[in-house]
Amino acid sequence: MAILMIFICVLLIVFLVKLSLRPSNFPPGPRGVPLLGFAPFLPKNEPFFRVIQKMAEKYGPVTGFYLGPFLPFISVDGKKAVKEALHNNDLNGRPSGTLLKSRTFGEKLGLVLVDGDFWQEQRRFTLRHLRDLGFGKTSIEDQMVDEISDLISDITEAAKSDPDHVVDFKAIFTVSVFNSLWTIIGGKRFQRDDPAFKQLLANVDLFLRGGNIAQVVIPVPAFLTAASESNESNESGETSSIVLTTTYAAPSYKEPEYTTTAYSAPAYKEPEYTTAAYAAPVYSAPVYSTAAPVYQAPVYQAPAAPVYQAPAAPVYQAPAAPVYEAPVYEAPVYTPY
Repeated sequence: MAILMIFICVLLIVFLVKLSLRPSNFPPGPRGVPLLGFAPFLPKNEPFFRVIQKMAEKYGPVTGFYLGPFLPFISVDGKKAVKEALHNNDLNGRPSGTLLKSRTFGEKLGLVLVDGDFWQEQRRFTLRHLRDLGFGKTSIEDQMVDEISDLISDITEAAKSDPDHVVDFKAIFTVSVFNSLWTIIGGKRFQRDDPAFKQLLANVDLFLRGGNIAQVVIPVPAFLTAASESNESNESGETSSIVLTTTYAAPSYKEPEYTTTAYSAPAYKEPEYTTAAYAAPVYSAPVYSTAAPVYQAPVYQAPAAPVYQAPAAPVYQAPAAPVYEAPVYEAPVYTPY
């Protein structure tokens, strides 16, 4: 029995060591622990992009780490590295995970979060129908001009209605963008004072403020979200299971400090002029050559006379004389009476 337990422990250790091994071409980054990877070490109240930036400062612009045993992450930080990654056709894929597939019944559907041949098919389908709607034609340009005219009118009215001429561009631009999209999708546009339209904008704003968009884009496992939250022991001394969540804390507003300094005009400094004696340039007359050019007459070479070859005389062959065969005359035989 003891030998069996030792054998199982050895197998378990080998399995955990294999899980912690990385591929040979994997980028540098934090190791983490087996089965959980770097997930337990994610900060509690720090945005995920801040964690990636700190990793880039330590390991370089391309950093690799694991969240869980089978979920590798490769982060790219910095303008040069990001530009190179975006121009690499091998990195044109889209993330896939339980959270993303749950919204499309377990499949990769839609336009934004698909890739490969399915994305090509969706792109052709979308462009074909957009052209039917007027995409790239003057008909949709007229619609855009009308929307821009309404946008300018809304900005002007908002500036006139406020004593300090302060305009909330976010609300104004949101209306214009939604009307442009809804005209294409639904064939109609909303008025600014439409109650249904106001409710739609409020729902969209509530959705965007409800959480971190990284929870949707980053393909974390079903039991993870985006950032690690360490669990404290409860009163009974037991430790609850690990729950990984992301909380959004709005930054506190701090009044900017204004400093006033007296303006001092720069002292005027008289420019210094230097006078130098003018030296006229030395004129050098060009040298002309009076020698007459030597004329060399071209050598004329007469073409060779063509050799005429008379055609061979035809051989006349007389036809064979016909052979005349005289007919055989047979004298009649007379019998006397």
